Amino acid sequence: MSGSREPERCFGPCPGAEALARAGFVVGLLWVLPAAFACGRGSARSGPGSDGVVGAAAPVGRGSPGGADGHGPGLPGAAVAASSGGAAGPGGGTGVRPVAAGSGTFGGEGAAPVADGAASPGPVPPGAGPPVGSAVRPPPPREKRTQFVLLSFDTTPGWRSQGECSGFCQLYQALNRNRDPGRPPNSFTLFMSTGGMQFDPDRRGLSEEERRYLGVEPRLAPVYEYAERLERVLAKVQRIRELDELGIELASHSVRHRHGGAWSEDEWRFEIGDHRRILDLVGLPLPAGFRAPFLEWSPGMYRALEESGATYDSSQVGGREWPRRHPGTRIWVFALPTVVIPGRGGVLFFDDNVRSILREAAVDAGVAGDERIAAWVEDAYGDAALREFQARYSGNRAPFLISGHGEFQGPMLRVMRRVCPLPDVRCATFREAAAYMDEHPELEGMLDE
Repeated sequence: MSGSREPERCFGPCPGAEALARAGFVVGLLWVLPAAFACGRGSARSGPGSDGVVGAAAPVGRGSPGGADGHGPGLPGAAVAASSGGAAGPGGGTGVRPVAAGSGTFGGEGAAPVADGAASPGPVPPGAGPPVGSAVRPPPPREKRTQFVLLSFDTTPGWRSQGECSGFCQLYQALNRNRDPGRPPNSFTLFMSTGGMQFDPDRRGLSEEERRYLGVEPRLAPVYEYAERLERVLAKVQRIRELDELGIELASHSVRHRHGGAWSEDEWRFEIGDHRRILDLVGLPLPAGFRAPFLEWSPGMYRALEESGATYDSSQVGGREWPRRHPGTRIWVFALPTVVIPGRGGVLFFDDNVRSILREAAVDAGVAGDERIAAWVEDAYGDAALREFQARYSGNRAPFLISGHGEFQGPMLRVMRRVCPLPDVRCATFREAAAYMDEHPELEGMLDE
């Protein structure tokens, strides 16, 4: 369907005209980032299911895929049901169902398979906090809760730079352009793999300085891609350090980027410890959180994370509930959401997974031609994100996660620019959201209202 955009609509309790103007709600807003993080113009087409949805009448826009750190295609499969869990696999919590996937564009593993189930609850050790359901105070009313929007990318920035501020630096600036000076900065989280910051342990002929960056023996599996030249390692680290100084959170996505659903606690302890060893070596801050490659986790992963000092994980899939502590630990679990795609039911809201499913839906809807399909898909992605945000913002206000490898850059940025200025909304890092949960344990596991 073509035509001009309808006026933007506000979410939840609508602020007044002055608030809307202050929030920068401009019809046909265009945000263009350079090639390192290219964002496209909003489309005049509307995706499926946008009619009658508050705040989703106007398509959010399109972006162009980009990035040079892709890990290749993900695993093929099907959409997942919209639910807060599933059947546990062997070992309790290691069951994996693959989902439809495309290719990562910012340096991830393609769409992650869905890790179903959870570990069986065990005894809560001393100091691990109260078990679920033993809140010491009633939860605050909805209007007193912060609506977190947590944007994240499973990627490690590359060593190449396109100027003093490029890539994720440009994204950070775009998220904060026209921000009300009375509000804290908007930010996001990078889940990084560190294997590329070291040399192959079997490599010979390195200088004394280069040998400091030798990797340890794999033990679990080879690193996905070792470093080739020291100057590139140092350039990569400098770029990452600059992002940290901006206020972008650096979280962990492991070292080797391998399937860990069947790993023991000791294997996870080695992997998590090696990640911290590399960060210490290059002088980067230690992570507060983790997302497992392919979303494949096992119960021992959470015990190893807690030992490492981590406070949160985002390796599971759920519904609209508030985070819970993983049983027997103090680790907050921020579950990736499922969203409803008309004609497809609930699907894992991870960018390249959604792209694959929406392409099928576009073809089924009779959309023809690569450009028209791409426009339809990206508009539909934006509409789905806005619908899910609205459901949470007007419901229990559970955190909304927008995750992926960098697909849908235009629609993703437009969604953030629309929702971040709204009352009680914080577009923040996972670290900040985990600290909020520490302050409000009574919200643990709260379901949709």
